[in-house]
Amino acid sequence: MPGQPAADVAAFLAACRHPLRAELDALRTIVAKADPRLVEAIKWNAPSWGLPDADDHCMTVNLGNKATLRLVLHRGAAKGAGADAAPFVDFDATWLHWPAADRAVATFASMAELDAARPALVQLLKLWTAAMRAAAAPPAAKPPAPRTGAPAAPSTPATSATAADRPSKPASRRAR
Repeated sequence: MPGQPAADVAAFLAACRHPLRAELDALRTIVAKADPRLVEAIKWNAPSWGLPDADDHCMTVNLGNKATLRLVLHRGAAKGAGADAAPFVDFDATWLHWPAADRAVATFASMAELDAARPALVQLLKLWTAAMRAAAAPPAAKPPAPRTGAPAAPSTPATSATAADRPSKPASRRAR
């Protein structure tokens, strides 16, 4: 998965001077507990998480606003479904905004807001990672298509052929 490895997460956090640093730490704990299989790294100059075998991240903190923390739930860097499509997961909350069907933004301005949202946020994160895993899973194998044309040969082994079953010799050999 792209992004800086976990060792860089500690270095990034040591240098982080965001006014909501305590809330950032609490948010990271919530994400880690919601799905311990997620891999944390630094991407887009912020903590970001992805599935272990995925090529891209699916959750990223946006630290650009000093008054809020935003956790962006996405399906990677590539543009996905349009705004007219149904949301990627069925979830609604006052702290959640859907700028597109494949992207949700959870916004928190204080520890009190984060604490109040914690149970629902954990539920959302579990839904999101489950949907990401389902979307990343290879499609189920399709049964073979029915054969067309000549009928299938019988499945029973042939017994010894009788004279009537054997092909005849070419005419040039019969005349001898």
